Amino acid sequence: MWYDRLEITDLTVTDPAGNPMIGTEKLLVNFSLSTLLSNNNINLDAVILDGADLKFYKINKDDSIRDLNINLFIAEINKQFKGGGGQGNAKHINIGEILIYRTGFKLHDDQKDSIRNAFDYNHINLFIDEAQANNFKVIGDTIELKLNTLIGEEKNCTLPIRNLSTFFRLSQTGMDFLNIHAQIGESKLSDTVRFKYTSLADLNDFNNKVNLQASLRNTIIYPNDLAQFTPGIKPLPRPIEVSGNVSGRINRLTVQNMELQSGDTHVAGKLQLDGLPVLGETFINLDLKAGDIFINDLGFLFPNNINNILRPLGKFKFVGKFTGFIDDFVANGNFRGSFGQIISDINLKIDQQHINQSTYSGNLNLNQFDLGIMFNDTTLFQKVTLAGRINGKGLTQETADFNLNGKIHSIGIRHYNYTNIATNARFARELFNGIVSIDDPNLQLRAFGGINISRATSDKSKSTIRYVTYKTNRTNPRSPFYKIRS
Repeated sequence: MWYDRLEITDLTVTDPAGNPMIGTEKLLVNFSLSTLLSNNNINLDAVILDGADLKFYKINKDDSIRDLNINLFIAEINKQFKGGGGQGNAKHINIGEILIYRTGFKLHDDQKDSIRNAFDYNHINLFIDEAQANNFKVIGDTIELKLNTLIGEEKNCTLPIRNLSTFFRLSQTGMDFLNIHAQIGESKLSDTVRFKYTSLADLNDFNNKVNLQASLRNTIIYPNDLAQFTPGIKPLPRPIEVSGNVSGRINRLTVQNMELQSGDTHVAGKLQLDGLPVLGETFINLDLKAGDIFINDLGFLFPNNINNILRPLGKFKFVGKFTGFIDDFVANGNFRGSFGQIISDINLKIDQQHINQSTYSGNLNLNQFDLGIMFNDTTLFQKVTLAGRINGKGLTQETADFNLNGKIHSIGIRHYNYTNIATNARFARELFNGIVSIDDPNLQLRAFGGINISRATSDKSKSTIRYVTYKTNRTNPRSPFYKIRS
């Protein structure tokens, strides 16, 4: 009698160290005897795996090298299936269809600490409810298959895999997920992800040694899902849509043709990140070709007191570059919104302990910028247009203390628009020190000296004006200087 079906129950395969590596309640193999051994290859019609337990552990390869038991197992199979005649060609293993049910997959490195309440790269515990694949091949040290569906859950972080399909290839130098479509948690991922490395041992230091190449299209990442892979980092407030071409190692990534959308914020350009996965230690080089930004969408990046300061910006357009760290960066670009226009090349250093004492320096151009909105005082302040260089500290009306060397073309104070002001002076809440000249139609003034009008002191020596000249227009009743005697 000729058999074309093989059923094995309670199968156990041990690794070279004697640990259980593959165990299954039932293994069914369908084959055709006429093609089982064809062209010196092994050909199977179908394999059904039910109730299996796959345990891939790090074991000693020799006295100095540790590797996954499955890698050593595959290497041994390749030795056994080398072709004869001195050709050195490995036999091929071909399986038409693979069905997997109720199967656990564990990846464990006993020399690595566990990560709690998050995805643990070194201690994966995946349960597969069901999976179906075809065109499975083992060619030398390469495994490939067309995965049509996989449904399961990562048990350590209770992250469901609602569906996964891809063409998968694994070799000693790469891991490819081609034409991938995945729904993991609430997030969706497509379309190509490749990992390149020198050897499989590089996976032990994934962030520093594995190169990523990905083409992302219509990818949506939800906050709770992302938080599983970035423990300790403040989660995103809402989902983010991503498209672009990603390349590099995790610790040094580049995103070309990038498009990001989150809430009402949409940006397009190029992004370079050097220092992940710790966002606070990551150097960011962001070159935006187009940006529609709603400042509330970026609230997760900054402390609450900084958000309170930035919130009046509302929605605006931005084209330019952001270079540096989250708390020490240069913003070089063009901001345009209901607040007016800002053209800047400013270095901002955020003092995490005393936010309001953060420092800034650089070139600044304001065009019809609404000071009243920013300072939440539209009675005292209105719009300003200026160009100059600024250097100082303080991010609120109360804490601002800066030097401004430039020209204020116009500024609204108490609903009068002063024009043609040149200044090279220090400004603070109750302090002026330096040179200022005004060539307003209703006031011509030039002053050199210092004025300290702090309520905390009555010492007149605190105020020193070396000289001041002025001329007012008392014939114009609308002038704020109408009642001044010259």
